[in-house]
Parts: sequence; structure tokens; C-alpha cells
Amino acid sequence: MIGRVGADEFGRNLIRDLSLAEVDTSGLRVVDEPTGVALIITDAAGENVIVVAPGANQLLDAAAIDEVMPTMTCVTHVLAQLETSISGVVRAAQVARDLRAVFILDPAPARPLPPELLALTDWITPNEQEAKSLLGWTSGPFDPFDAVRALQARGPRNVILKMSSNGAILLRSRWRPNSHSRDAGVGSRQYGRGGHIQRRIRGSACGRPRTRSGGGICRYRRSAVGHQAGRSGIHARENRHRCNARRGAPAMSAGSGEKRPLRSRT
Repeated sequence: MIGRVGADEFGRNLIRDLSLAEVDTSGLRVVDEPTGVALIITDAAGENVIVVAPGANQLLDAAAIDEVMPTMTCVTHVLAQLETSISGVVRAAQVARDLRAVFILDPAPARPLPPELLALTDWITPNEQEAKSLLGWTSGPFDPFDAVRALQARGPRNVILKMSSNGAILLRSRWRPNSHSRDAGVGSRQYGRGGHIQRRIRGSACGRPRTRSGGGICRYRRSAVGHQAGRSGIHARENRHRCNARRGAPAMSAGSGEKRPLRSRT
């Protein structure tokens, strides 16, 4: 994990809890700003509302990413959100492409995003309010199926629209990468646009997707949608099997002087 925390109780507790969870904290730095905090509340409609005091998070910029992330090895997935500096998020996406890793963006709290970042995003996971903000839809009825297609048209290859008690909608790219695009890396995959949407309701299997406007429709029930907490930095997940194949030796945690078996992190 890469992040910035303050020299305060919040920062100390965060580092301690991450270490107890066997997360590699060598990419965390203590800075002369208060630790960023976020208060998550729900509005009258039951939707999440996030009140953020960024503090040290704003120092997680492009230079901070370059300090740590390029030295990490065997990274397969990179997860970022928008509680940190946007320049750091863009840089993390660029390095993820260089590392042939899948870049996942949780666009919260919502803000205008540069086209470059959207083009580098393999998966984007907004809720309904964040999707409206990203698309500039301020009035009129909200069609979630139109929303996921509109989001994908702006650059991300795959979209998961989280819909609170109504579950989630998944829009995947129509084309999977072929052998040539795999060699070129994640960022160079040749995906078709339009994609296809599948639906799963009440836990039933998707089966054959139904056709609608060139794609199938998929909605996931609420219990199938994961919840992420403690979003205060850039998370990188490394794959020990890939490391073993490349190195011919047990995988070690990246960015740390201590050699110990690698633990998966999210």
C-alpha cells in the first residue's frame, strides 16, 4: 500500500491495524499534515454521502507514486480512489499500465476526471450519485443501463454501477484480449466498445445473457456486492504464482527490506 498519514493518533492506529492485517506498510510515509479522515453518512434516500477532510492524503501526488510504485514487482492489480491527489491517481494508472497490471478506480468522492485517467481505467465502480456526477446528469430520470454504457464510452473498459439495496449492474467489454494484446500489456488490450451487460437477480446464475441493444443485461443482488473500507491510499495486489513463475523462487513483499512471504492485499 502507498499512502500518506499524519503524526497523530489516526495515523498511528492506521499503520498498526494494517500491519496486524499483514499489509505491507513500507509504502506509507508520515508527513507534517493531519491524517485524512472521511465521515460516511446516508441521506434520506439511503444513499452514501461522504464528507472528507483530506489532510495528508493531498500529499500522495505523482512524485509520491514514483517514489515507491515503480520498484514494486509482480503487481497484478492496482486499486485507487479519489480521496487523494488526482495527479497521484493518474500517475498510479500510468505505472499500472507499464507494469501490465489491471487498474481499478473507485471514483469517490466524485469529481471531474481527466480523459487520460478514464482511458487508463480497466474497471470503474461508481454508485448512482457518482455516476450522475461523472456524466454531468443533473436532472431527468436516471436509467442505470444508459449510465453504464455512457460511462464506458468515456474510456473505462468495464463498469460496475453500485445501486445500494438494488444490487449492481456490470458492463464488460465485448472483446477479450487476444494473444498479441496480452503481450502488449493490459493498457494495450484491443477491446470493442458497447460491451455486454449481464444480469443476476436474487443470487441466480446469469446463464445466457438476454439481448438488449447489442448486449445482455446483468444486475447483481446486494449481497453479491462487496464493500471496501479504509480507502486512504493506492493499493497494489501482487500475485505469488506470477512471481514464482518469473523468479523461480518464493515471492517476497515488494518495496520492503524485510524478506517475508507475500500476502495478498486489497
